[in-house]
Amino acid sequence: MLHKKLFLVMALCLGLIFVIGCSSDKENPVKPTEKTPPPEFKLRDITVPTKMMNSADEKAKLASSLIQASVSFEGTGCVFSKPDGATILSESTSAWEYTWTEGSLTKRLAITSLSSINQRKWQLYYTGSANDVTYEDDWRFMDAGQSMDMSSGHVYVYKDNTKQIILEWTWRTSNNVYTFEKYDHSETKCKVEIIVKPDGSGKVERFAMSTTGSLMHDLLVNWTADGSGTWWTYDNGINIGSGSWN
Repeated sequence: MLHKKLFLVMALCLGLIFVIGCSSDKENPVKPTEKTPPPEFKLRDITVPTKMMNSADEKAKLASSLIQASVSFEGTGCVFSKPDGATILSESTSAWEYTWTEGSLTKRLAITSLSSINQRKWQLYYTGSANDVTYEDDWRFMDAGQSMDMSSGHVYVYKDNTKQIILEWTWRTSNNVYTFEKYDHSETKCKVEIIVKPDGSGKVERFAMSTTGSLMHDLLVNWTADGSGTWWTYDNGINIGSGSWN
């Protein structure tokens, strides 16, 4: 009889502990570990004065178009974030890796954030084949790096199965002057350089391949802080036209 009483007392105590524990869990649930999202790749906005943007001058319009086209990565194959449906290979507070397949081509995106050197990196690798090209396993298609404050950085796209840069974007800031450059190293070589000063004035220069095979001035457009500007056009580096807008 005594044993039965002791058993009942112990059962009641265990039951009470279980109820209290459940109640405590409900009141103070354990929160799941939150994952740190990868850094977003973003360029500094390059804007021109309103007067220039609204100008009817063809070269003012051309300069604005060149700026927009130069800072765009559309159609280049560059990838800076996890696509929908991609498989997560790893995620941490400083490194993220994703993979996905497009037809016969497997892509792998590796992102790192290195606060110790004020740098973020995005690298895209190919394995497989696409557009009649068979890639070496884990061949690097794209390499991008950027300072934490976006003041400087680069994006490189490489020629198939080589380490030769075919497309290149670089940007830097010095004394609050922002310089952005895009190079096309293909057979039709060209370069666009954009400079924006703290007061909003700036210039766009375009260089094209000359008859000698070297890059020479093709276009130069300057604008002031209020949005008025001047322009010059060239043929094989020789000035053939000029104009202005107010």
